[in-house]
Amino acid sequence: MAARALPERRGYIRLLLRNSKFLVGMIVFVTLVVVALTANLFVQPELRRAGSFPPRLPPGPGRPLGTDSLGRSIAIQLGEAIPKSLQVGLIAATIESRKGSRWKPVMRGVAWQKSFLVLAALLAYAFLLPRLGFILCTAIFVAFMLKVVKPQGWPVVIVGGILAALGTYVIFELWLKAQLPSGPLGF
Repeated sequence: MAARALPERRGYIRLLLRNSKFLVGMIVFVTLVVVALTANLFVQPELRRAGSFPPRLPPGPGRPLGTDSLGRSIAIQLGEAIPKSLQVGLIAATIESRKGSRWKPVMRGVAWQKSFLVLAALLAYAFLLPRLGFILCTAIFVAFMLKVVKPQGWPVVIVGGILAALGTYVIFELWLKAQLPSGPLGF
């Protein structure tokens, strides 16, 4: 049996371009990439919010795919979801391609005690937030994380907790005008 010579590199491209499944797949993929890169350039930020349109409208001018039960444009949601879906696909493909090269299970070697401490701290934070207020609860949470989960000295714990709480308060309450829960002391 004679060895068959591999076609030239250009031959592969011709073969791909003659394959109708490849062409359809590439057209879909390129369309998704173009939509992902350009969709949010043409959307006004206020139209992304719930209630921007009346709920459950059929397709029409300004809403090519209609609206959902919360009054959001389905076309705008689709334009925001496509880039995230492409990211998930690329991450999954990257992880899958690394399986053969010194692949190590993700959960091996996880410090489960610290994971459960973080989970307990987050649950306590969620429970105490409306009772203690944002600043006090956040300072306690960050201090706990700095002392127990990633052991630090007391000066770092106290200063880190206070600075993190005040910094996030300035960002969310003052700059972004988000309403944060205030505690019994009024802050």
